[in-house]
Amino acid sequence: RVSLTLSSQLATSRTITANVTLPALAASSAAPEGASLFLRAPKAWEMSSVTANSKPFTNWNSAQEVVTLSWPDEGLSVLLEVHYRKK
Repeated sequence: RVSLTLSSQLATSRTITANVTLPALAASSAAPEGASLFLRAPKAWEMSSVTANSKPFTNWNSAQEVVTLSWPDEGLSVLLEVHYRKK
């Protein structure tokens, strides 16, 4: 079961925080390529950078407002910090 907790701090620190847990995959299941997290911020904001567990993360697209995570067989737990700037 996928777990997701979101917290917006756009007004104070210009970030949206996402705590994401992807479960381990059963041996008989087809492995998904990944999981996409769409973050729709107000139109005045655009993504400027993303960190995953406090490390720079590059698999995101500001125009599509999406962060894409790979989904390893053993599962994944990650704290994403999506940083924004005013347009």
